[in-house]
Order: sequence, then structure tokens, then C-alpha cells
Amino acid sequence: MRTGSNAVEATKASVDGDGLRVREQLPRLIGQGYESLTTSEKDLLKWVGVFFRKPTPGKFMMRVRMPNGFTSGGQLRAIADLSRRLGNCVLDITTRQQIQLRGFELGSVTEIWEKLRGVDLDSLQTGMDNVRNQWMRAVGSHAERVV
Repeated sequence: MRTGSNAVEATKASVDGDGLRVREQLPRLIGQGYESLTTSEKDLLKWVGVFFRKPTPGKFMMRVRMPNGFTSGGQLRAIADLSRRLGNCVLDITTRQQIQLRGFELGSVTEIWEKLRGVDLDSLQTGMDNVRNQWMRAVGSHAERVV
């Protein structure tokens, strides 16, 4: 597909074709506050599994990748803890066998990622035009599929 030929491709082109580069911008985006997020920035956050929700201004949703739909008790406890402490105590299981953490503030993203990494989970590439529900490992600013 020609770069910039639709809204998704134009958004990716704004970060040299790599939506994951939004991680480099995260401290700035958090500092500016959710009110200042542009449509493009909201779309870029989807590459790292962070979704702005119009019905709940100031609150976000994160998709947590559940590799092949499998999980452990420790992973579920970590997600439940995040939901109680930082979210709105609501979790969804999606049709793609992922878990959605709801109702957290943008400033909580790095703490959530740290807790998820501690139990071998991630939110990378759970949205937009990415392969879904396969185990992905972050490599620099890119992710690679692990088979």
C-alpha cells in the first residue's frame, strides 16, 4: 500500500512507518494531558494497546495480549490488581482472547506496563493493523513475532 494512502497509513508515516515509536513520545503526551491529544496521537497509542474512550473522558482502555489465549493465576492476579488500583475494577475478555483493562489515566501507562512485564505480559500491537493474539516480543522500537 502506498504510504499515506489512508488515515492509518498517514498516521504511521508520521512516525517513519513504525507506530510503536509512540513510546518515545509517551512522556510528552502524559505531560501535556489527555485533553491535548490529537486524533493522530490517539491513533498512535493504539499500536501500544492504549485506547482513548470518548464515553469516559480522561480514562483509557488497554488491551493486554494473552498469548494464544493462555494465562496463569499470577498473570490474572496482576491484571486484577491493576484494575483495582489504577482502573475502574472492570475487565473484559475479548473475542480475540485478550483482556481489556478499563478506566485508567494516561499517566498510569508506564506503571501498568511495568507490572505486566513482571508477569510476562504486554499490550504492544493489540490494536490497529497488527497481527493479533500471537506472542510478540519488543525488540528496540519494533516487535517481532515469536513462533
